[in-house]
Amino acid sequence: MHKALTVHTDVGFITGIVQVYGPVTKEGGANVTITAQSENLQTTTAILASQHGRQYCLVVTPGTWLVRAELGPVKSESQEVSVQNGEEVKVNFAFGKSE
Repeated sequence: MHKALTVHTDVGFITGIVQVYGPVTKEGGANVTITAQSENLQTTTAILASQHGRQYCLVVTPGTWLVRAELGPVKSESQEVSVQNGEEVKVNFAFGKSE
């Protein structure tokens, strides 16, 4: 006989898609770095190839996080998000202009 288990998590998730358009991709084919920093200065990072439409997922503790993306020397604006236990918050980024 199997018992049902309940799993409680003390983490949340920041996920999203990074879109890279046009000449931005010609800057050495740099990777995209996604960085999230919490209000108590914890930091987590994901590094993606600079291909169009890449997805990322950061596992974070609950709280307020500043999230930004970098493609080579190009940096996005930081976006502030609040994450609760077990919650997924989406933050998407785009570099260059779509045609």
